[in-house]
Amino acid sequence: MDFTHPGTGHLQSTLDDMLEEVRVSTERIDDMQRELQSREITGYAGNGEVTVRLLGTGQFVDVFIDPDTHRRYDAETVGTLVLTAVNDGLARLQEASRTIFAPVLDTAAER
Repeated sequence: MDFTHPGTGHLQSTLDDMLEEVRVSTERIDDMQRELQSREITGYAGNGEVTVRLLGTGQFVDVFIDPDTHRRYDAETVGTLVLTAVNDGLARLQEASRTIFAPVLDTAAER
């Protein structure tokens, strides 16, 4: 005896299609995440007097302060320049993230 309801095959097909779409989207997002994490971003302050490098994961890996900067500015100003470079790096990371994920976000916004 067949206990399936009419139209169940169509429903199963639709569900299978949706699950495949989710799988493909998840793979695509994972690829984008890996791309972002592999990036290295540089933030700047004071016309390059202070630079910071961070990975796409948000981890800072380097801070460079031009040696002349120590002679030109007091400690508070150097600290402000470092914070400015860090914030610039984070802003650049955010922009890179927006750029990489834009196709997915645009598709989601259309739905």
